[in-house]
Amino acid sequence: MTDLQPESFDLITAFDVLEHIVDDKGAVDELARALAPGGHLLVHVPRDRWLTRSGTVHAVPDEDAWRINSGHVRQGYSPEAMRTLLEGGGLQVLDVQTWLGRWGTFAHEFYERVETPTPLRLLSLPVTDVCAALDRRGGTPEGNTVYAQAIKPRSVI
Repeated sequence: MTDLQPESFDLITAFDVLEHIVDDKGAVDELARALAPGGHLLVHVPRDRWLTRSGTVHAVPDEDAWRINSGHVRQGYSPEAMRTLLEGGGLQVLDVQTWLGRWGTFAHEFYERVETPTPLRLLSLPVTDVCAALDRRGGTPEGNTVYAQAIKPRSVI
């Protein structure tokens, strides 16, 4: 990421990226450097310890094997840790919230377990939609993912 031009992006998205990067602070610093003043950064990551949170049906007997298979260097972030990471990069955090509660997690895992044929996967989408609606209806205070929105402050003259 070091070849990103400074202050050249109005919007940067990093969805399911930071949990794969050892130097996540360095990555956020670089993304902040590439943002134009007033530019937005949208981040989505797994929530810390999401594999063992309520509503997750994964069975993970060996976390090291899971890391190797997933490519993750950490399970995820708490909302507080994400806020600290972004603020440490000089960004102003506008919003941090959890997403993907019990029903959304079930829908995601159901979709992932359906074998590759596209028609069958397409048939699973209504289940995903219903589960997402149930999550929205009940809120996701203990969601399994973290979404954050931050802005690069404009320079003070």
